[in-house]
Amino acid sequence: MSLPPCFPHHPGADPSGLAQIAARLASGPVLALRQAGNGGNSRLYRVETETGPCALKLYPPRGIGGPDRLGHERAALSFLHTHGAAVPRLLGSDPDADAALLEWIDGVRPTANVLGPPLTAMIAFLERLHGLRHASGAAELPQAVEACPSAAELLRQIEVRRPRLAQVAEAPGNGGLARLLGEALTPAFARLRTRLDTLYDRAGLAPDRTVPLHGLTLSPSDFGLHNALCRPDGTIVFLDFEYFGWDDPVKLVADTLWHPGMQLSGDGRGRFLTAAEAIYGTDPAFPVRLAAQVGFFGLRWCLIVLSDFLPERWAHRVHAGAGGSWEDAKRIQMAKAEALLDRVVHILDVDPMDWPAAFNSAGND
Repeated sequence: MSLPPCFPHHPGADPSGLAQIAARLASGPVLALRQAGNGGNSRLYRVETETGPCALKLYPPRGIGGPDRLGHERAALSFLHTHGAAVPRLLGSDPDADAALLEWIDGVRPTANVLGPPLTAMIAFLERLHGLRHASGAAELPQAVEACPSAAELLRQIEVRRPRLAQVAEAPGNGGLARLLGEALTPAFARLRTRLDTLYDRAGLAPDRTVPLHGLTLSPSDFGLHNALCRPDGTIVFLDFEYFGWDDPVKLVADTLWHPGMQLSGDGRGRFLTAAEAIYGTDPAFPVRLAAQVGFFGLRWCLIVLSDFLPERWAHRVHAGAGGSWEDAKRIQMAKAEALLDRVVHILDVDPMDWPAAFNSAGND
């Protein structure tokens, strides 16, 4: 059986070792194994066994202080499957090999720009998750990776990402990055900070105040139809819970709206936001926190997509199976970041509490 290379220094980097991991987790012989896809972080293989196909997922080895993607996904799938959510079954895992064996889902990616069943399934899934926050086992679930339980933490995460990008902006061929950071992102950050302080002062909120437990929700973190498959019977199964855990629903909603892979139409964004307000609006501070922070999440996503300018990040993507040249990737990511920044500025030019109409009319339609 011919296998593609895996992560260097990964326990499954040797093809025979990869097959052994799959066989051990499947508790039986592997009849065939082929790469089925990859994301920015993990690799996926289709494993043929005597009892049917399975999915072998290889997570990147944990760096010093890096997230335990396998641990978060294992906790999420075990909990959600117990409570009947539409997620793949976890069949086995091997933390030493950074690997998990999952139920194979036959399906196709749902279309994002529709107002029908896919969007309805998204909303129903979030409503289900929010309802499960009091369920057995929920209290033992971890905090989401890169959770933002306060505005101060959101600002800190943005500030942490900026210096390294500023460093590489000085490298030859990266002049556009320096201009974007200095002439567009920095002024937008300052305007957003003024807006946040004003809204928080009016509402009697403090940026460093952590949202209390009753205001948190269970969040997939990387949520949307880009991480879902539609089965032939129309059932939509949600995937990828590597960052799953407790978080402020403001981050969940804002990330879903801003995610470059989740390009809902303006009407779709409006429907999603209306539903989110119904799910999380029992917390009277939710609309204010969202209005004050939503632009910052746009900036945060700008910095995330620009991380491909970092040599270490690009090397990681190559190891995970990314194709194409680095220069092409940087051009693509620069265009995404510029589009995101344009939308941030667009919502800055309206009254803070009127941001949804401006957001829904800008881009991706």
